[in-house]
Amino acid sequence: MVTAFTKQFPERLQEDLTGYIETEFLDCFKITWSSSNPEIFSNEGTYNKPNVDTPVVISYRIEATPELYVEDSFEMVVLCATDDERIELVSSWLKNDLIPDLNINSNISMPSPHPDHGTEIVWATSDPTVIDLNGNVTQYVFDRYVEVEAIVSYGNKSKSLFFWFKVYAKDISK
Repeated sequence: MVTAFTKQFPERLQEDLTGYIETEFLDCFKITWSSSNPEIFSNEGTYNKPNVDTPVVISYRIEATPELYVEDSFEMVVLCATDDERIELVSSWLKNDLIPDLNINSNISMPSPHPDHGTEIVWATSDPTVIDLNGNVTQYVFDRYVEVEAIVSYGNKSKSLFFWFKVYAKDISK
């Protein structure tokens, strides 16, 4: 059964629908709904791009009164991230979450691949005696500056990110 409610959902989802889905019609119908996979498409309408196109079943109830209602469901496909989107998601994760501070005095994490998006991350360092390719940091008696490059790739696309780290001098006062 196609209703005004189900027409709000696209057959192939590729964006958030928060604030877009009407759950009251004509001040007399209340609609409740749920997703079969809230991690991919939440019950609030948030879209989390899966690794592959994923079908999701939306179950809903349109109610005029507790005794007068209709329940149904329909399927839509939640589209996965494109290669460019995956690279941008991982690049943002690297810049904002993994490496939020460029001033360091301890080892850093240099993962490959990304745990959720399947992208490959290849690392390079301008001075492996200060920061090696495993993220191990060696401090010296004076501050050192090291450029670290992360090459994020997926499919046939890639993007380089550059980080200039300041490795603080070793505390020799002890």
